[in-house]
Amino acid sequence: MFIVIAGEEAGPKSNKLGGVWNVIDAEARKMSEIAEEEVIVVGPLFERLGQDWSPKGRLTKTDFDEPVPEEIEEAASSVLPYAAGRTKGVNYVLFNVEHSLEKSVEYDGQKMRLCDAIKAEAYKLVGLDSLQYETTSYGHEYTHYLNLSYALSEFVKALVKYGKVSLHCHEYPVFYSIARLEKQKIPVNTVATFHATKVGRVLGVQVFDRIKSGNSSY
Repeated sequence: MFIVIAGEEAGPKSNKLGGVWNVIDAEARKMSEIAEEEVIVVGPLFERLGQDWSPKGRLTKTDFDEPVPEEIEEAASSVLPYAAGRTKGVNYVLFNVEHSLEKSVEYDGQKMRLCDAIKAEAYKLVGLDSLQYETTSYGHEYTHYLNLSYALSEFVKALVKYGKVSLHCHEYPVFYSIARLEKQKIPVNTVATFHATKVGRVLGVQVFDRIKSGNSSY
C-alpha cells in the first residue's frame, strides 16, 4: 500500500515557497514513522532557471540518500521525465512538467502538444475551460498547475497496479488530479486540504456560512 502526499511545494526544501512546504514535510516524516505503507511525496522538478512560474526561481536539489522501491520507479517512469529518491524513510517523486509543453501526442484523432491535450481532456472531463485562464497574467502558473495535476494523477493510476493508494493533495494547484482520477473511476482514497491562503480563507468562510444557514450537505 502507498500514501501519496502531493503539492506545488512538495519535495526537497529547495521547492519551498512558504509554510505549506513545512506542513507537507512534517506529514511525510510523521507518516513514515507510524504507517506501514510506503510514503511518497510528489511535487514539481525545476531543472533550470526560468522554468519556475514563481519569481523565486526555484532549482530543485535531488541529492537523495537511496533509490526508491522498484514499483515506485516503474510507476513514475510511465509519466514524464522525473527525479526520484528516498531519504529518511520518505520516497520522493518529482516531475518536470515543462516537458509537456514539448511532447507530441495524439488526442481525439489529432496530433498536438501534451499540454494542449491535457487542457482538452480537462474540458471534456470536468468542464474546465483553459481559454479563460491561459492568456491571463497568471497563465504560465495555471498551465504549470494543470500539468502537475495531470502528472500526479497518471503516477497514481500507474501505482494502483501495485497496491492500494491513498492520496492527500495540499492546496488547489494539484486538486484537479483528484477530479481526474474520480472521473476516470480510479479506485483511490483522496483528501484535499486548503491552507490559510486567500483562496482557502474565502472557501472556509463560505463553508461556515453554509453550516450556519442549515445547509444539509454540511
